Amino acid sequence: MVVENDDLLMDLLVHLSVKDLLRYRAVNKRWKALISCRCFHALHCKNHRTRKQKQQPCILITTDASTLFCISLDSLQVRRLTLDYPFVRVIQACHGLVLLGCQQSIYERKAFMVYMVYNPSTGMSRVLPITQTLASVCGLCLVHDPSKSLLYEVICVWSDHPDYWIEIFNSETGNWTDINQKFVSSIRLKFWHGVYFNNGIYWINTTPRCFHLDLMSRSFRKLGRIRLPTYLGEIPMNRKIISSDDHMFLFGQVVTGDCFVYEFNEGSLSWIIKYSFAHLSRSYYRMQGIIGEDMKEMWNVFYIEDSKLYIEKLCDAAVIMLEMDWKVDVGIGVSLPYQSYCQFLESFAPV
Repeated sequence: MVVENDDLLMDLLVHLSVKDLLRYRAVNKRWKALISCRCFHALHCKNHRTRKQKQQPCILITTDASTLFCISLDSLQVRRLTLDYPFVRVIQACHGLVLLGCQQSIYERKAFMVYMVYNPSTGMSRVLPITQTLASVCGLCLVHDPSKSLLYEVICVWSDHPDYWIEIFNSETGNWTDINQKFVSSIRLKFWHGVYFNNGIYWINTTPRCFHLDLMSRSFRKLGRIRLPTYLGEIPMNRKIISSDDHMFLFGQVVTGDCFVYEFNEGSLSWIIKYSFAHLSRSYYRMQGIIGEDMKEMWNVFYIEDSKLYIEKLCDAAVIMLEMDWKVDVGIGVSLPYQSYCQFLESFAPV
């Protein structure tokens, strides 16, 4: 009875993982049509964003060549993904979608850059229509919240020094919209590390030049300096700001190897200590990435040494090791190692 009723079947399938659903599309044409429809994608994304049992994130690692590695922390399986560009770099990930920068030429580092939104789970991609000279792009940021909508936006900060302005790309219309708020800076600014948090984008730097864009009112403002915290008087050598479950966190690591997690207080524009972890088993300078959620047991760091990937669970110092070949032959006698990474949640979000 269940398999003959689309509504009951959808209620069951919506609880399965993306990986399982991609396999079940091969059952028959009816299952494929049901799993591929947009309304099912919306239900699946919303269900997996609101359920109590949190989904373990995946890691996407690029080698700065055309090969990407996708590691599932649930199954510890590794998939190789390939794009039709000689060089690929991760810019940002947001709730299942990834913003990539792809270079057309293998020889020229300043060659024409293609920016695309990519879903590593489904393999779907969309090249962003850049209408101005790429030399004027000084920052991109991806905004996607599947609990509210399957649509996404890309914020682009343009520069014709000393003038700056912001345009927003809408995935439904396929067009850019100017928010009509130009600003001037005598210092050249970069906007490549924006963090989506609480319906806004924060650009937090170590300098007094921190900014915020309210996506509801489309208002842009300068925040001044947001001081990055020290831990027990030490300045963090490694740090990264991420958003997770409607919170924004600062992860840091000091020379002794101790790690800490601070949570951002939006009202006071300051950081509040949330977690601290004892000395890691590996040297601090080998840390190459972090994986975090709003639960202490889900904070991890990962390292890459030679052909091995180490994932260290901060709550109990347990270490998981995967043996892989990270170096990729790009065809001109050069092997390129790991270059950039991001964490993402498997999702059916369309691009």
